[in-house]
Amino acid sequence: MNVIKRDGRIQEFDIKKVRTSFQNASDDAKMPFTKSDIDVLVENVEDNLNKTDIKIISVKEIQEASYNAMIESGFKTVAKFYKSYEGNKLD
Repeated sequence: MNVIKRDGRIQEFDIKKVRTSFQNASDDAKMPFTKSDIDVLVENVEDNLNKTDIKIISVKEIQEASYNAMIESGFKTVAKFYKSYEGNKLD
């Protein structure tokens, strides 16, 4: 799967960037995720993205899948930080 960046570039999807964005949001919320928390969230995002036949996905769609994974897992406070965090651009 490829990602179309905000500037129009297309790059290969890198799940490490999603992992980092979860870590940053939880740190900013002063509610650090455990490795296990992040593993579950990352797996959820990957599963949801892989359910589609989309070959190119936008950063916005990845962010939405990440936000939804946190909400579904009960991490509402961290999800709010993620949503408002400018550094979660995944670029």
